[in-house]
Amino acid sequence: LFLHLHYSTADWDKINGTEYNETIFTRYGSGSIEKEANSFAGSFLMPEDEFTTAFFNNYDSSLPNCVDIETLSARFNVSKLAAIVRAKKLGLIR
Repeated sequence: LFLHLHYSTADWDKINGTEYNETIFTRYGSGSIEKEANSFAGSFLMPEDEFTTAFFNNYDSSLPNCVDIETLSARFNVSKLAAIVRAKKLGLIR
């Protein structure tokens, strides 16, 4: 919301106006607004330092390149896919 209103609360009424009514938002959208929202949510729910620490704490050294994604996702109360995407964005996995 703030990203696309340029932090101006004076523009909040536009949410119910024509500017935003013609925009369709879906959970699995592919537009730039949806991508920015997903990136923000990932960063907010899984802060980089905390996530990186938890990632390596859940790393199984007995297996090559193996992280317990289920435990990691539960730690941040997110889906396994969200944890995988965050790990990829942080360059922890390919």
